[in-house]
Amino acid sequence: MADVGNNFYKALGGDAGEVKKPKKKPLGVTKPGEEAPAAAVEATPPPTLFINLMDTVSGQILYRASHAHRDTGSSSPGSSNNIPVVFTENWIIYAFANARTRRTDIGVLSLHEGMIDKHGITAFASPEQEMLFSSFESAKPIVLSKTYGISKTVTAIGVTTSKGGISMKQVLLATNGDQIISLDKRFLDPRRPSGELKESEKKEGLMK
Repeated sequence: MADVGNNFYKALGGDAGEVKKPKKKPLGVTKPGEEAPAAAVEATPPPTLFINLMDTVSGQILYRASHAHRDTGSSSPGSSNNIPVVFTENWIIYAFANARTRRTDIGVLSLHEGMIDKHGITAFASPEQEMLFSSFESAKPIVLSKTYGISKTVTAIGVTTSKGGISMKQVLLATNGDQIISLDKRFLDPRRPSGELKESEKKEGLMK
């Protein structure tokens, strides 16, 4: 049986769907933030961390996420260049220390090829899929992103696996207190609503 998390397609609450990305694994590259220009507006802090998704064949940057307030003053995990990162299915999860909140921020990126409407997959119809993929010609992925905060210092990130892929994956967070936190992957979904759940979001299995 295929792993339940490895399906290329995910059903959404309104009978539509999204196609997971990628066909191959990109490379996640972290780097310290660059110095802000002198004319930078004080109310908008400059980025101190960049997460670059790079195509390992063409070398082009597929997506870049930036964050401010990363703790750069210590050697603890999540500060400086010690950024825990894990790639699972079409998700990239990373953690870094936030100097302003004194917490750990967990960033999540989900990669998709596109959307499928509610009539796109039926008993008589299925979405067209390209059998060939070119790093030089294919479109860049659609990226959804969100950041969450926790009070623990995260030293490493992993995901669970199960025989036959019959269980939903859990995100494992190792902390500096020698603890392992198992977190339902849905808690880190970039599409997780911040308000009351709509009926379509409940059908999809999103969590508040």
